[in-house]
Amino acid sequence: MMNPDRTIEAVGLKALVDTLNRCGYLPFYLFFGDGNFRMREWKVAAQRLTEPLRSLVRLFLLQMPVRRAAVSRIVGEQTLAQLVNTGILLEQGAELASNSFCLLSFRSCLCFCQLNPEPWAYFGRDSAALATFQSYVPGGRVLDLCSGPGIQALLAARSARSVTGVEINRPAWQVALLNQELNSVGNHLRFVNSSLEEFARRNHQQFDRILFNPPYLPVPEGMDYSIVGHGGGDGLAVTKSILELFRPALKADGRFEFIGVTLGSGAGPAGYNPLLGLAKEHHLHGTTHILSKHPLRTDSALVNAHAVCLARSNAIEPLKAREVLLKQFRARGDEFFFFYFCSWGKTAKHCAPTSNVIDMSSRRSNYWFV
Repeated sequence: MMNPDRTIEAVGLKALVDTLNRCGYLPFYLFFGDGNFRMREWKVAAQRLTEPLRSLVRLFLLQMPVRRAAVSRIVGEQTLAQLVNTGILLEQGAELASNSFCLLSFRSCLCFCQLNPEPWAYFGRDSAALATFQSYVPGGRVLDLCSGPGIQALLAARSARSVTGVEINRPAWQVALLNQELNSVGNHLRFVNSSLEEFARRNHQQFDRILFNPPYLPVPEGMDYSIVGHGGGDGLAVTKSILELFRPALKADGRFEFIGVTLGSGAGPAGYNPLLGLAKEHHLHGTTHILSKHPLRTDSALVNAHAVCLARSNAIEPLKAREVLLKQFRARGDEFFFFYFCSWGKTAKHCAPTSNVIDMSSRRSNYWFV
């Protein structure tokens, strides 16, 4: 049994978890909800905290600077060095500051991720959605593509025999490795720093489950957008590429599980043609859950939020970005943004692919969840 007085420096990140529990960090965070992003409420509640919890909340949730000496006393030099070397913390003279990172907990899984407009180690409500909808594969093989800081892979590793996470961005890959150590996940999980194309070319394994939360936001032609969100004109560009690249790596009874956003009309199942056509093209079958739909109108909260992001990426006014967005999408006959979760498997060669559309949108008031 570990001596509770043993220094964190001797055991690194494993003891950081013990410190977070002992000082009340995890109960403080989880009071506001599993995988929550309620920074304003964190800030108000943090005013009543005492040390060392106050410093940890300031550093790992509120992204506020803390004296280096104080952090070293709380987490130890070895852990502090790991966080600096991974780019999670920045040294600013006698202080340490977060590099836009927060330490969150989702489904009892700890995850360092960035919360800023242009993150490279991304975790958002869509990440939480796929992590919620993904199915466990006891004793199976799982592939997590576009893995970012690794939340899907970490959760899959709880039951799978082996899990591989693929991430092209080297700093995000390094954060995933740190999150793996933070959660004490063994060697049956490996994170690979590679492009999807390179990994597909040299991969010789087949998988029971292939998960991906790709860049999926529909972006009008000629406009720029963050690489973590740009899904092409219909939001499906990266999804199409992944299905083509990795269909050979899916076992005969395996499943692709993925989420995204696309465009379409509101004419019942026929309105989901972008997804149905995609399944047919790649000879896949299964279920498509429509989680929510949002009208292409000037009073739509989603349209205006998307316009703000487009405006920032293209250095134009939000009203101009909204005008371009609505004009291009409406010209194609689109009426709605659709948020979806798909679970698709291979269709036997002699069978026609079919897709069961389950429309949950009338029961949803938010994007992914009720």
